[in-house]
Amino acid sequence: MSAIFFAAGPDIGRGTLRQIQTVDVAPTILKLLGVAAPDTVNGKALAVRLPKNLLAGLRDQLNALVGGDPETRRHYRNAVDALNGAIDSNAWLDGSHLRNNGDMVFAAVVTAARQLLRIENPAPSVTALVAALADTARELAQIAIDQAVVANVNPRQIAAAQQKIQEGDASIASGDFVGAIQSFKHAWQRASQR
Repeated sequence: MSAIFFAAGPDIGRGTLRQIQTVDVAPTILKLLGVAAPDTVNGKALAVRLPKNLLAGLRDQLNALVGGDPETRRHYRNAVDALNGAIDSNAWLDGSHLRNNGDMVFAAVVTAARQLLRIENPAPSVTALVAALADTARELAQIAIDQAVVANVNPRQIAAAQQKIQEGDASIASGDFVGAIQSFKHAWQRASQR
């Protein structure tokens, strides 16, 4: 079953999504509200937020956390610097889409995640930030896939990108956030090849 879905707001991107299913609407609304979807909710949240704004928000949250011993502060600063590099990169076409050199954004997100994962005994908020970085990388990849579908890109290419999304989701489920970001980068690459 298909559905019509409209969303608007400062962090909502413009554009056309792939054909969505009704089952995707509830998880999307929950994600926009910052509420985790219970296991009983079917469907996947649609990529409707602006990834560049999400990265800026995560960077701001990290700036608020900076503290602890010198080693921990160094990891925080390195993560913030990496996110600044991702946000200020010339790889962005707009808040949702990357240019051909978009790999540099994914590389910076991986660097930020790795720095945060090096913190000994991190607070739960740090782990949540790493998960949010992986989620933002997923949204970038899904946006590229949605754009490829609309542009009638080779179905095999789209299927390969969707397979990488599934691999990234499995990595997140196992707690491998860096592996997930790498899978989402590969999904973005496959969807962006024209």
